[in-house]
Amino acid sequence: MTSTDVRKLRNLLGRLSERLERMQRYTQNLKATYNIEDLRQEISHLSRLVGVMDLRADQLTLDDLDALRDGVARINSLSSIPELIREVRYTTDVHKSARAALQEDCNFLRNTTIGLQIGINLLDPGELEDLIPNQKVAAYQFAFKDEKIVVVDQLPPSSEPDSSLSAAANEVLVEQGQRILTDLQGSNCSPRLIQAFVALQGKLAEHKNSKSEC
Repeated sequence: MTSTDVRKLRNLLGRLSERLERMQRYTQNLKATYNIEDLRQEISHLSRLVGVMDLRADQLTLDDLDALRDGVARINSLSSIPELIREVRYTTDVHKSARAALQEDCNFLRNTTIGLQIGINLLDPGELEDLIPNQKVAAYQFAFKDEKIVVVDQLPPSSEPDSSLSAAANEVLVEQGQRILTDLQGSNCSPRLIQAFVALQGKLAEHKNSKSEC
């Protein structure tokens, strides 16, 4: 592991530590009950664990990350206690219920733990793919191939109803176009316009015939 890798891991651990300090601050303002004391102890325990991990950031193991995940899970399991209905000062300008604050922080802790796992190369491409949400409709989509991210060449599939609707619309255009062409040929409009319309009508008819043969 390079010094740059270690620095990145320490940066993630530092973000965890900062978030846990904030959690300690706002839980200290809650009325002391057995549940709140349990919550404070779990946060304090996880904060100490992160401190130990920071001291040996170049030697982190999967067991360390499992312990971190377990600690986050224990804190999150306490997010349903009734005492968390009280509003707390989350940041300088933001107030929210202690429950909402705790749930948001647990999500942050979980996601940062995943970042640590990627950082120490204990997450293979298959596991990483499982963590990434499904892509939304976009001009390009991506996939993993030979441990690389590649662009997926996708053609939009045409459904049976779409094909039927297209054929029906084309048939109406041909019929209406023939009517208009007859009217144009009996009028004194420009021969060039009639010639262009004949060419267009021929293209529509070709398309109709090719659909019928399929």
